Amino acid sequence: MTPSAKRAVFLAFSAELTGYGETELEGTGNVDTYQALVEQQAGPIICDMFYAAAEGVVQASGAASESARAAFRSRKRRIGQRGA
Repeated sequence: MTPSAKRAVFLAFSAELTGYGETELEGTGNVDTYQALVEQQAGPIICDMFYAAAEGVVQASGAASESARAAFRSRKRRIGQRGA
């Protein structure tokens, strides 16, 4: 897998895990830093397994992921409004 493909998978998988969109995560400016940290700590063998598994998750989630992220953001806003 090329470095750019790994980054795309890392970003998409991160979006799945956090409920934030890829654009929102890119906006933090931390994607490359976190990806480098994961790769440094996990090592090449574990990273190969991670990227293969993450790619499968991202492919399987498809259109459902966008609706799930939208629901998560909506819920997060409602919770935030209660606390204000």
